Amino acid sequence: MAYGFPFRLETREGKPADPPTYSSAVPNVQPGDEIPLGRRSLRVVDRWDDDADRPPVLIVEDMIERASGGAA
Repeated sequence: MAYGFPFRLETREGKPADPPTYSSAVPNVQPGDEIPLGRRSLRVVDRWDDDADRPPVLIVEDMIERASGGAA
């Protein structure tokens, strides 16, 4: 079971990111923050928190794909 503050992760295209969820020790994850995932990381580019019954959505981009110019 994950502990902390849950977030849903999506791409700019509105698809689930890889991984599709993230649990943070802090509630204030914001655009510009990076989510480390071992050998790669995701950069938060936006945050949506419009559904009180579900965890907030973090819109993310893969830093490896972004750095290499690869398509998502």
